[in-house]
Amino acid sequence: MKSENENLDIYLTHVQGTHSLKFIANYWKSANAKVEGTIEFNEKSGIAASGRYRYTVGAGYVGQSGTYKIYRLEEDKTKLLVQYHHLFPRKLEYNPDKNRGWEVWQKQ
Repeated sequence: MKSENENLDIYLTHVQGTHSLKFIANYWKSANAKVEGTIEFNEKSGIAASGRYRYTVGAGYVGQSGTYKIYRLEEDKTKLLVQYHHLFPRKLEYNPDKNRGWEVWQKQ
């Protein structure tokens, strides 16, 4: 599973006049899947953000969605710790109650 999601591109775009970023992230090399969404940083600290994602491309993935909680790592400003939680569809095969984890997004 890890090798399916290493070294894939993530595109972040600042939403002018806000503390939000729109993103497109590639996942699952074999399925060529993509998620899109928006995250919003806490305007006071800028250290934590939250948002939602939805798969827009990828056989068997389109329409699936979940949430992100994102934390900026102080020791390395090129990295974000991203916690994800799959929410929909609520089917046993996707096990949404246990389909959660984390990943690191790193600026190249």
